[in-house]
Amino acid sequence: MKLQHKMNFLLIIFSVLILSSCSSSKNSNDGLVKIIPGEQQIFWYEKPDDYLITPKIQEYLDLIISYVDEKDDDFKSRYVINLEGHSDDTGTKMENSVRSELRVKSVIEYLTDNGIPQKNIKYLTYSNSIPYSNPNTEEGKKLDRRVVIKFNL
Repeated sequence: MKLQHKMNFLLIIFSVLILSSCSSSKNSNDGLVKIIPGEQQIFWYEKPDDYLITPKIQEYLDLIISYVDEKDDDFKSRYVINLEGHSDDTGTKMENSVRSELRVKSVIEYLTDNGIPQKNIKYLTYSNSIPYSNPNTEEGKKLDRRVVIKFNL
């Protein structure tokens, strides 16, 4: 029986290690290493009015730009970068809508300024209609202020 318990314990440890090394659709902003088609990255903003490209967003966008540059023309005609802009519920409906739009537009501007064709970029803005977390707390509001970037084929 002791051997069976040890085997079960090792199996659990092994499973945890494998799961912790797998990518999640809710990645943190740390450790960006490569572009994986279909995987989304989420970037949060500290303050309600923040919308400019942060160093972490720029780092990720530069990875996308380099990734696309290395591909052939067939690939370049097929990929799509999907963007989502979100805000918290601070301010009026119109202010929140503008904030989510500004977040997406700053990403689009960076990408197009660096050679990504507009036709390969799709976006939606959600204002504060899809909360990421509890919008009644300050931490929840911070998590609601975000831009989501997903590279698709």
